[in-house]
Amino acid sequence: IPGVAVSPLPARAARMFVEVGGDRDALEAAALEEARETGTWWFGRLREGTQAGRWRVELVIGEGALEITDDEVRGAWTRILERAARA
Repeated sequence: IPGVAVSPLPARAARMFVEVGGDRDALEAAALEEARETGTWWFGRLREGTQAGRWRVELVIGEGALEITDDEVRGAWTRILERAARA
């Protein structure tokens, strides 16, 4: 997904860090809207990333998330980034 970095790559366990750029408040609001619409909570509060203007979240994959497809993940993060960019 353009603008998204994952570490470690490939993920070695059921958790990883996802880092994105953009306005922190807009990203958090976009994630909340995605959760309201789909029922999937991707993240709450973002932390400072590895570079200025980038934010990261620790993503932990639990048993219930194993049913989410790659396309669903890609679609959700793309919608979040697009919403945040429009804010």
